[in-house]
Amino acid sequence: MKPSLFIVSFILFISIALAAEVTIKDAKGKKVLNNVPYHLGPANAAKGGGLKLTNMANNKKICPYNVVQDPSTAIGGKFTFTHTYKRPKYLHTEGNLGIGSGFPKTGPCLKSTFWTITDADAKAPDNLVTTGGGFDDGTTCFQLVEYPKPTNPKVPSYMLQHCPYYCGGTPTTSLCYNPSLFIVSFIFFIGIALAAQVTIKDAKGKKVLNNVPYHLGPATAAKGGGFKLSKTANNKKICPYNVVQDPSAANLGDAFTFTHNYKRPKYLHTEGVVGIDSGFPKTGPCLKSTFWTVPDVEGKTPDNLVTTGGGFEEDTTCFQLVEYPKPTNPKVPSYMLQQCPYYCGGTPTPVMCYNISIYVDKGLRRLASGVGTPFEFVFHKVPNNNLEVRWHHEKQAVANCWIVVKSFLSHIGGNSKKLEVEAEMTEVQHHDRFISNDENP
Repeated sequence: MKPSLFIVSFILFISIALAAEVTIKDAKGKKVLNNVPYHLGPANAAKGGGLKLTNMANNKKICPYNVVQDPSTAIGGKFTFTHTYKRPKYLHTEGNLGIGSGFPKTGPCLKSTFWTITDADAKAPDNLVTTGGGFDDGTTCFQLVEYPKPTNPKVPSYMLQHCPYYCGGTPTTSLCYNPSLFIVSFIFFIGIALAAQVTIKDAKGKKVLNNVPYHLGPATAAKGGGFKLSKTANNKKICPYNVVQDPSAANLGDAFTFTHNYKRPKYLHTEGVVGIDSGFPKTGPCLKSTFWTVPDVEGKTPDNLVTTGGGFEEDTTCFQLVEYPKPTNPKVPSYMLQQCPYYCGGTPTPVMCYNISIYVDKGLRRLASGVGTPFEFVFHKVPNNNLEVRWHHEKQAVANCWIVVKSFLSHIGGNSKKLEVEAEMTEVQHHDRFISNDENP
């Protein structure tokens, strides 16, 4: 090759690569952030669900895990696409990237790190996408390319290429390889997790605060009261306590605290991991009643029933909120609950998230995974929560003073019984005025 020809060709190659860079967008047309988790899915439900990890192959457990498609319409797992060069804010085409498996760095399979293809030139299983290896290794080096003939021109779509040579691999027959399954089925890069986040609202339409106690109740009073903790089962005391529904619509039940830990947002939202605090004191007769938990989402009763116990964001205590698809009353915000073990480090399961439904257990209405129609519920603000706390503090201060007064009256021979009755009447009146005045200053 003549030097002059080489120079011309090289310059043209660089110009094309730089000029062709296009910012990646999700299914709603929003720019896709670099180094942030997203779901990947096909153009429509007819082509199946999203991508996820599986720990099984040929009915045997494997490690590292494989990347497979969910056969249902489930959105699958979350994966992180990362450009390291110059650390851009948004993903773009024509640039090396690693695809993080999303699996925790601590757990049963530490090898499940980045998407990898063991040998791009080989036949199955060596050319299948699995997980393992280091960031920007020859086997973990990918790039995104705009899909040449998108199914729907209005929806941004892409194809994935594996490019070992770009990350230091040995030169191969092709600079980049097209994983064929991806071209056929996974041509769309969909940011469902971020684009679909919706702020949770209570039954009155007000935004639900993160990490603040609320009551939970059915969408209609005809379906009973709110949820509460039960200290007994089969007429025996239990610990940790179970989560049950109060049969009376007049009772709001106990207050429970939903908490997003990631970035600590001000308000709750859908499509994000939440822990549900039981609200039980951390000191008392049953310290195990910590967070709502499902011991085994795929198990049978009683293992699939919602109880309490475990730590925050463990696989058994990992939930997410989803808007109810067909609300009983469109004017009242209602939701369904899902248990998602994999999102908090659990072993990959056939379904990423399991719907929580009502299960009648010996006359008690309880929550359980995978037993029927998802339970539709609403949030109720805890009435006068802060006011009641302040009132009890003031009441305690008054009680301490009253002990001194009684002691003094007893010492001088005065009648304290009449004063006690009057004090009780005054306490009720003062409580009502206290709450009323604070609500209507």
